[in-house]
Amino acid sequence: MERSYRFGTNASYAKRAFAVTFATIAIALVGCSEERPERPKVVSVGERLPPNWPLPQRARPAPGPQIEALRFSSLDVALGSRWDGDAVVSLDTTSVHVKTNLFDFSMPQTSPGRFHFAVDLLDVPAFLVRPYALHVIARNRGGAEATLLVPFRIHGRV
Repeated sequence: MERSYRFGTNASYAKRAFAVTFATIAIALVGCSEERPERPKVVSVGERLPPNWPLPQRARPAPGPQIEALRFSSLDVALGSRWDGDAVVSLDTTSVHVKTNLFDFSMPQTSPGRFHFAVDLLDVPAFLVRPYALHVIARNRGGAEATLLVPFRIHGRV
């Protein structure tokens, strides 16, 4: 006995492809609706470390790591440019993560309580060139974390 299977027509495949594409764009745009926070006092912007850059502190009696200071080369970064930054955290911090709904990465540790990163921003689709809330997350060995929200913006090439 032969069985015949009927597969969808080209029109049904086109409808499915359109639906998947539309859903992907809708999810991306919903993820873009995050509000930009105010810049925290511990965040500085500039090419060099500020003169009053703090030293890493021992963990305080309160559990969890502490973010003492952050420095970014810019918080308004052009596509195709190099972006870098530093973090000073309490000595019990084992990792510092930087993320948005577009990207995330871990800052390499340079010494106890100090982290540094340098990345090249590549091109992204035009609808992703916009403001973001940058989440800086410090974690200790026990999994406790401290999060700081920083305003961040990606703009087109200059």
